[in-house]
Amino acid sequence: MSINSLEVLEMLGARIMFILSAIFLGLYTLNINIGITNSTLYALFMAGFCLAFVFTLVGKRTKETLLIRWLSAVTVGLFMLYPLLVGLIWSAADKP
Repeated sequence: MSINSLEVLEMLGARIMFILSAIFLGLYTLNINIGITNSTLYALFMAGFCLAFVFTLVGKRTKETLLIRWLSAVTVGLFMLYPLLVGLIWSAADKP
């Protein structure tokens, strides 16, 4: 059973993007000032998790790639769903 170099690169890319995105998420969540605004950190970790998800779709299917895929999808989904839910609740309220 041989793994070609493209699959190795894709699996490694998914791991690297996932780890970098997790670091950016931690910096965003803890509001640590490293010279980058929070909106930039938000864009970085959202893009990173999306890329990690895409990289796991292309590579070989293992338990690790499935875990990365699900964690990336849940993280992106929650951070996209939260403003929508808050907006919906706020618009349904009588007073702002």
